Amino acid sequence: LSSLPHDLENFNSLQELHLGHNHLGAALKEGRLRGLFHHLGLLQKLELRDNGITGVAPHQWDSLRHLTTLGLSDNDIQSLASASLNELPSLAVLVLADNRLRAVDVTSSHELEHHVCMCPDITVKVTSIIITV
Repeated sequence: LSSLPHDLENFNSLQELHLGHNHLGAALKEGRLRGLFHHLGLLQKLELRDNGITGVAPHQWDSLRHLTTLGLSDNDIQSLASASLNELPSLAVLVLADNRLRAVDVTSSHELEHHVCMCPDITVKVTSIIITV
């Protein structure tokens, strides 16, 4: 898939969505999925593994207030700014394994702790982290 069917917005009580191994990178970078995510406000887990994601448009996640787990592993993300993650006040687990990360800034603007997983077998529990390689 390179875009998502609009029928998905009818599942407004959906709590988990696994969209791994698709081609949603361009749609995320251009912000074309924001409207769909608006209808999925109860979503708690979003898996976007292996989608060719290089970046995320601002305000892409702002309606996902209940999202606790975001899986972004196996993509082409080189940097990730805290601005795109601060829209997720409930985020507890962020999986970034197997990306081309050079800089990650997940400085939290809220009090919740983050689990940032950079590698499949390492999880770091932090309230803020900046990693540059």
